[in-house]
Amino acid sequence: DNFFHHGPNGKHACMAFERLGPNLLSLIKHYKYQGVPLPIVRRIAREVCRGLDFLHRHCSVIHTDLKPENVLLTEDLPAPPSPMYSDDESSVHTADDASDDDDEEDDDEREGDDGDGEEGSGDDAPHARSRASANKSGVSESKGKEAPVGASGGGGGGGG
Repeated sequence: DNFFHHGPNGKHACMAFERLGPNLLSLIKHYKYQGVPLPIVRRIAREVCRGLDFLHRHCSVIHTDLKPENVLLTEDLPAPPSPMYSDDESSVHTADDASDDDDEEDDDEREGDDGDGEEGSGDDAPHARSRASANKSGVSESKGKEAPVGASGGGGGGGG
């Protein structure tokens, strides 16, 4: 639903949504600024693009304040990965490590998405509402690999 508010600072468009979850900044903090896993980044980026497309095409709205604080998620944050030790306990693997190889296969399955917003279940990654938007500037390429959103390091430069 939407409405306009007339106040001392002028006319403001207001939008009302169902109760949503935490924002994208909370997700970045959840991963301790070490980077959100790539499958989650892909899912959020895809939904943000869909949301911006909807705003542009159907509402004639241009979002002018894209930042992690303004992207509301519809699902709770996932539990942090639990470490799994190898036999010699000299190396630690997380549950996320095992799923990295399946990323391309999952993306291929999702490319056939008919745009109705219904994606396969079983993915516990949070995602952005189709009406939300995100700052994609945190996704960059380095030596052929994508850096996760919120990853700190190298090259200076500021964030959102």
